[in-house]
Parts: sequence; structure tokens; C-alpha cells
Amino acid sequence: MVKAPAPPRVLAPYDPKDLVRMQLPLWRVYYSGGAYPTQWNEFRYVGPIPKMRFDPYLPPLRVQPRGIMYAAADACTAVAEVFQDTRIITGARGATLVGWQPARELVLLDLTDTYLARAGASASLATGPKRVTQQWAERIDAQFGRDIDGVYYASPMTGRPCFALSERAVDCLPANPAFHRSIDDPAIRSNIGEMAVEIGYAVR
Repeated sequence: MVKAPAPPRVLAPYDPKDLVRMQLPLWRVYYSGGAYPTQWNEFRYVGPIPKMRFDPYLPPLRVQPRGIMYAAADACTAVAEVFQDTRIITGARGATLVGWQPARELVLLDLTDTYLARAGASASLATGPKRVTQQWAERIDAQFGRDIDGVYYASPMTGRPCFALSERAVDCLPANPAFHRSIDDPAIRSNIGEMAVEIGYAVR
């Protein structure tokens, strides 16, 4: 059973072993159109959006000082996360796949190991109700934000590494990404098809 209680007013302190330090390539799918358009290197400052798991915002939905960017350690997981509601991969609203090498080491609170257990929840929090995970994200950012670039968690879709990066990680973004292609780009259509087969999604 998923243990996903609301966070306490004051979180348990983290130990150095609760931090993940990494500089691995990151992937994300972003939308250049639609309700909340961004570019590949832009953080979203509008929130909380109900379906976004670790939005660190206090309701109601509005522009806020905090920024968020979701990323994954592999392209397939980034695609699986973004299109999970419909399980249909589409280039609508300018959906674009981008990959980049962080310009510096990222420091992230690890939500896949024992920290959440000590804090009163469990590592299964990432699969809990999003209204609750957003409360944890807000509390983590408020209490630990000066020390970390975001959180590291396991994708509920693939079980692989995912990251919710705060605006403090903006300096990890290089001038140009290593990979930048529209989901509809014929040059990557076969790659998108392979990902769809791997995760059981359709392509439109």
C-alpha cells in the first residue's frame, strides 16, 4: 500500500547520503504551444498544475516566484511521463524532445531511498496522489531549497530516474542542447516508434 501522508510542518533533516550528485545527460519533452508554452531551457513559473507530480507551488494556480522543470535520465522515460494520460505520442502543441549535458553537477534530494521513510512517508510517495506529492515538493523546496537543485525520484511509468529541477538549476543548462527535435520530425520517427513499442503507447 502506498504510504503518502501529507508532509509534516517541519521535515526531518536530510543526511549527506540522502543527496544524489550527478551530471548525467538529461531529457525532456516540452511544449512550445498550448496553455503553458516554454522553450527547451525555460522553467515554468505557473502552478500548481494538478497533474504535475512535484510542482512546488502553493495553490491557487498562478504565476509564482518558484520555477520547475521536469526531466528524465533517458528519452523513453521522458516520453512516457509526458504522454501518460492518453498513452498516445503526438507532436501536437509543438511537443519537442530535447537532450542536454548539464553544465555542472546537480545536487538532488533522493526520494528513492530511506529519506522519505525517516520523514514519515515512504519511497512509494512518487506513485501517490499528486495533491499530496505537490505538498511534499512545496515543503522540500521551502525548507531545503537553498541547498539543492531539486529532487530525484523514480518514474511511476518506467521506474527509471526522473528529476524535478528548481529554477536554481538554471545554470546547469548549456547554451545549446545536444539533441533537439520535434516529436513529428521525420528524422526521429523510427526512434519514437521504438519508444512507443517499449512502453506500449500509440503514435499519432
